[in-house]
Amino acid sequence: SHEDCFASLETQTRTVPHPMVKTLQFEVAAFNNLIQVMTATCGGECSAATMHEITSGVVPRVWAKHCYETDTVLGRWLKDIKNRLTWFREWVCHGPPPAYWVSAFFYPDGFLNTVVIMTALEKDVEILKLNMNVN
Repeated sequence: SHEDCFASLETQTRTVPHPMVKTLQFEVAAFNNLIQVMTATCGGECSAATMHEITSGVVPRVWAKHCYETDTVLGRWLKDIKNRLTWFREWVCHGPPPAYWVSAFFYPDGFLNTVVIMTALEKDVEILKLNMNVN
């Protein structure tokens, strides 16, 4: 289950360079927060406004406040969340991926900054001398 994998996040410190572990921890915390909000609003009493948004196929505002920006309909959004959780679960349970799905991150800028920091450390170069071009 994703809870088992996310609970074992600390084991990543043995296989992932430290700066990337922090990035992963922030991402997992953001997803856990979103899941808690979704569970709280649907697990107990659901407000009329939230129920109306769900039945209208709209991402409820209360969920959107705790999520990355999106303008998609609820069904696609839920599928996207599932895909993102699966991708992060694989990373947590099986170690760093061979390639990173940057748009899956809540905080892609944090991930990209971590890549710059790790490159500077690995190459023994000052961070300010590095540039990253993103197309």
